[in-house]
Amino acid sequence: MKKIIFNFVCVFLLFQGVLQAQQRETNNFEQDAETFAGIYLFNDQRHVIIMPHPDLELLSIYDMKTGDVRPLKKTKENTFVYGPNILSTSPVEGKTSFKVNKRGIAEQVVWERVGHNPLKGHRFSFEKEDIEINNAGISSISGWLLTPPGSGPFPVAVVAGPGMTDRYNLWRVAMALVIKGIGVIVYDKRNIGNSTGEPLSSHYYSRSLQHAEDLKAVLQFAMDHPKSDSTKVGFVGWSQTGWISAIATAKFNNLAFYVNIAGNANPGWQQDMWNKISDLRFEEFSEMEIKEAREFLKIHFGLMHKTSSWEEYQQAIKADGSENWFKYLENNFRYLWKSEEEAYQYAVKEEENIPADDFRKVKVPTLGIYFEYDESNPPDGPTIFLESRLEGKNDDVALHVFPNTSHEGFIVPGYMTKGGQSKITKIEPRLFQVLQSWVNAQIQIK
Repeated sequence: MKKIIFNFVCVFLLFQGVLQAQQRETNNFEQDAETFAGIYLFNDQRHVIIMPHPDLELLSIYDMKTGDVRPLKKTKENTFVYGPNILSTSPVEGKTSFKVNKRGIAEQVVWERVGHNPLKGHRFSFEKEDIEINNAGISSISGWLLTPPGSGPFPVAVVAGPGMTDRYNLWRVAMALVIKGIGVIVYDKRNIGNSTGEPLSSHYYSRSLQHAEDLKAVLQFAMDHPKSDSTKVGFVGWSQTGWISAIATAKFNNLAFYVNIAGNANPGWQQDMWNKISDLRFEEFSEMEIKEAREFLKIHFGLMHKTSSWEEYQQAIKADGSENWFKYLENNFRYLWKSEEEAYQYAVKEEENIPADDFRKVKVPTLGIYFEYDESNPPDGPTIFLESRLEGKNDDVALHVFPNTSHEGFIVPGYMTKGGQSKITKIEPRLFQVLQSWVNAQIQIK
């Protein structure tokens, strides 16, 4: 349920084993993340982010000017190479060689690209303070406060990603803000990394509310921190946290901004249906098969709301049970109702999850960023988000939908397929430009 099918980490899974085997003898990931992760400024005014991916134990490089993004393969102690797309590290397209100081932190880099003159760059310096946030004894949230050079106080953005993710998940967002003079709090979700707490519910909505409670504690910590300008604190959330952050921010009247990037706006069952269709599309089922699956799923979810009958449902199962798409969904999702009562009970739980109701309660200026070919969010999600926010307690709302982009902001020719992954080379660079300029406008007018 609420499966995010193609996040940045998942796309890299195809070459994970090979790449990790190549790096095993030369790579200590935790040390490499500490040494190299950050943002680098080059002599052609280019900003490049080195991003860690703990689940895969690899780094990637993101050029903020062009949007090019690549996984890095370590070849020597302070040298990495990358290939032509996000699924391969050969043939070699570029190389980065870092100069590391006595504290073990990279401070300079030479970037060599095929067909280009080498570029020299240096690390943008920022402070990294370890933080521990106690949420009323329910959880202890661990993370970092990242602040630009200077004594402050600074505007501060709390930044968090989907699901059970850690402090590195939205590193590229954090770096894009820090370089603009904005402090950032990144943290490990409850019971991830160094964060601990009471067990999270197995029920998606209840678990989301628990995450929202932790987030409220993080926001309050940001408001109270001595390095923070309490009048310029806000939140940036991606995917699930883009939605649940609305629950948390609605409890505050004095936040400066709220940014929802690709947070689902549809009722939960509609997102569930869309995720299944997206999964079939990714596995390259035909358009005819996807159409058949869609018709079946309408009956399936209709049973929840009594717009279809149990007899109609059983007839559809009998008619479609031998189809390959049906077998795929059944094997991968185990989703068939065993009784009418089960469908009704699921509806009762799922109808709690109406994101539009939570968006209406937000009281602060809002930016929504969505993607045309989002495989996790139905196409009408941006419209639902905008309309619900305009009906809310603060109608200062901006919406930007990027064309030709996936849920993670990858530039794509259409909805993602397994074969199409090898064509991915860029994350939309305008995404961060829009984010930077809008957030800056909010904190300048306070």
